[in-house]
Amino acid sequence: MGNMLDVSINNEKITMENININKQNLPDVPKNLSDEPRRKGTCNHDKKNGRPNKKQISIAKRELAKKCRKKDAESCNALGLIFNYYDKNTKRANLYFSKSCKSKNADGCFYHAIELEKINPRASKNILSRQCKLANAKSCRRIAGIYKKEKNYKIALKFYKDGCELEDAQSCHESSMLSPSESGRIAGLAQNCDRGHEFSCRILNIINKNRKIIKR
Repeated sequence: MGNMLDVSINNEKITMENININKQNLPDVPKNLSDEPRRKGTCNHDKKNGRPNKKQISIAKRELAKKCRKKDAESCNALGLIFNYYDKNTKRANLYFSKSCKSKNADGCFYHAIELEKINPRASKNILSRQCKLANAKSCRRIAGIYKKEKNYKIALKFYKDGCELEDAQSCHESSMLSPSESGRIAGLAQNCDRGHEFSCRILNIINKNRKIIKR
């Protein structure tokens, strides 16, 4: 099992690999938060899967809140993730994501934008667009995906290309798939495959097999 949190906010995978709770100098709080489900009948910290118990989470919240009040952006973002994941309190989580974003934390802005997608789509797009311009690849990919769902493929392609330039493999794959020509799609997928993007390799193999069948 991995040693970091791997969950999702509105279908966007998130990790806490950059949030080391031990930085807060808390007693007995694990280095990373795990998404391993707690077994019934257990209330103490499970050292095997690294999941903190309620007391540890409470201590983490308290210490992170102190730092967040002092405008420590990473602490605000970490607090938002804890409220989102452990408490399922998205409203409270978004409050801290917003505070983190105001302090110019890229992750805080990203998660804040995700939470705004349904309640204020325009604001969400503005944040993601701004973060994309600031070289945040996952923001480029996220806003591209939004435009793709809206069938605005021209703008989606632009943002996917921006993400690809920032070496985001998924953005490179999606930009290839949105290429207006078959030759462009194949060339893009081949480049992605050479970079080690397995999904692009699989799609490229399917296309090549179909082409061989048609030629027969």
